[in-house]
Amino acid sequence: MNNINVERLSATSEAAKNTPSSRFLPFSVNLTWEDGTRNRAVIRDFSSLTLAEPEEFGGENEGPNPVEYLLTGAISCFSISLELILSQREIKLNAYHATIEGKVDMAAFFGHIDGKKGVQGITLHVSVDADAPQNEIQDAIHQTWRQSIVLNTLKPTVHVVSE
Repeated sequence: MNNINVERLSATSEAAKNTPSSRFLPFSVNLTWEDGTRNRAVIRDFSSLTLAEPEEFGGENEGPNPVEYLLTGAISCFSISLELILSQREIKLNAYHATIEGKVDMAAFFGHIDGKKGVQGITLHVSVDADAPQNEIQDAIHQTWRQSIVLNTLKPTVHVVSE
């Protein structure tokens, strides 16, 4: 369903439930500083990723910054989780789009004022076109909100808006 191997997903779920050694899946990233604010990250066997800062943060705008990667992780985790949940429910996904926004209080970051130094006001907007009634799609979105690994790491700072 939706080009997702639901059988393999179910097998992984069963293994996590029944086999203690399968319960935790480790993740890691290796990062090396290159120059200025530019760093190179390697994840598993994939091509490396450049992390850098825009000029406002003293960089040369040579790649996305960590905040943008954090938001990318949040939006992609939610989206993939929703795609998995819809497929498990045998709901065909026709189209999907999402955007995520957040902001950083630069005065707090630089220590000019007391305040939160993390990303604030994170809002995720999702638009789902699927072969199911709207209430079933909304239920899948709510289940995804409860289950998304990255969003659960960031809660309670993220708000999801379904359009």
